Amino acid sequence: QRVIKWEKNIVKNATFFGTNPITPKPTKKKWMKRRRRRSRASLSLRNVGATIYGDEAVLGNTAEPINDILSIDSSLGIYVCESGLTAVKCQEIIDAAECLASHKGAWSAYTYAKQTLGCKEYDGLAEASEDPIMTACATVRDRLEEVWASSGNNKDSGSSREKEHDVIPAADTPGEGEVEETMKPKKLVLDTREPHVVKYDISRMERRKLDMHTDRSVWTFIIALSEGRGQDYAGGGTFFEELNATVHLQRGQMIIFRGKLRHRGVKILYGRRYLLVGFLVEQKC
Repeated sequence: QRVIKWEKNIVKNATFFGTNPITPKPTKKKWMKRRRRRSRASLSLRNVGATIYGDEAVLGNTAEPINDILSIDSSLGIYVCESGLTAVKCQEIIDAAECLASHKGAWSAYTYAKQTLGCKEYDGLAEASEDPIMTACATVRDRLEEVWASSGNNKDSGSSREKEHDVIPAADTPGEGEVEETMKPKKLVLDTREPHVVKYDISRMERRKLDMHTDRSVWTFIIALSEGRGQDYAGGGTFFEELNATVHLQRGQMIIFRGKLRHRGVKILYGRRYLLVGFLVEQKC
């Protein structure tokens, strides 16, 4: 009888929480810890990004390449096209990136840009970015690599302008088998930590722009996630030293260029500018 009475008192005095009526209501401190734990669990990695953007996935990519490509300068290797992203999809990627940054406490800075986030770090961001990234990879592989190789350009040394009129002596002309090996397409994959989202804002001077630099890539692609022309931000754009001009993208557009071209992110005057960026490199054996 004493045992039964004791059990009744527990149930009577307990606050119902979850499915167990005997579990007491947690304190505010414990509740906040539990919420943070759930948040981390919702952001926990299932290694989706590594699967989506791994070498096998990129090489076996079946996305449709973009056919309508504007050549800004074919001798330098600068092209602009649509990425297939709508304004809604662009905003989904921005929201996913900001959600991750808020849980991490801040944006990272693992590239030249001061505010970046790797898509592989967050499953939601990886999945939201998959379609435009794979479209960019397919466009480079199926359209631009062939155009670049057929124009006689060499990615490893010298300016493309200097090599535009190079003539190979007849004695050095390779045999048929060597030609086939030379013209064999390179296997391009995303660099280890790619792709990533970049954010520019006016909270600090160094976050407004990106200084002149080159990328450690064969090809770099940049997709505009926000609208310029005074809507989401003013200023901005990508300036190319050898072109001596700034290229401005509208939301959803993509610029693809050779990674060794010196370029910089032009300072924004106000607002926020978001970019989805990827570096394509040769697959390591």
